[in-house]
Amino acid sequence: MHVVLGAGPLGRAVIKELQLREEPFQVVNLSGRQPGSGDISVVRADLMDPDQAKTAITGASVVYQCTQPPYHQWEGRFERLQENIIGAAMASGAKLVAAENVYMYGDVDDEMNEGLPYAARTKKGRIRAQLAERLLELHHRGKLQAVIGRGSDFFGPGVMESSAGERMFQPLITGKAVSVIGDPAQKHTFTFIEDFGKALVTLGQTEETYGEAWHVPNAEAVSVTEFVG
Repeated sequence: MHVVLGAGPLGRAVIKELQLREEPFQVVNLSGRQPGSGDISVVRADLMDPDQAKTAITGASVVYQCTQPPYHQWEGRFERLQENIIGAAMASGAKLVAAENVYMYGDVDDEMNEGLPYAARTKKGRIRAQLAERLLELHHRGKLQAVIGRGSDFFGPGVMESSAGERMFQPLITGKAVSVIGDPAQKHTFTFIEDFGKALVTLGQTEETYGEAWHVPNAEAVSVTEFVG
């Protein structure tokens, strides 16, 4: 059975892909509420509690880590959350598919690829680097089967908080000017949320991908001006 941790936009994209593939799954979230419509099995659990994490993941074959603390709580909480999930996956014998962004690379002037060093200077970037290094270390030590899928700024159904989410598209549909962060002429990669979900499920079902970090497929980089145009 597949277990999806989190029911935000990315978790829902993974759910959709599992449904398309007719794979058995359940969702774990803090509220216990069902995401969207349809008959979806939901387990209520606080993954910050290691015992609840183990109970929620018991019986899983593949776990999709699509949850995270609020941005302002990453420091001090994200590592503990991840360790609880890792411990639960190890106890269950489940494979772990971790969704990540690209913060760990820091500022990159050229094309991003999986071979880039982790050169982040920000707190969030360093946290991301530590989490990734920990997962891959455990995999290579034979303690855990883990694979990482990385995407850029999300856009697509249900995406609200991303820089390419509500604050970009809400003004567009109401005919107002769009406020963007940074240089609107600079090329940027945007990740369609459903492509991210599909990529994570593909990674989870492909044995040869484990032990590595992979960038999910994206369209060609464009400027923000081109993206909204």
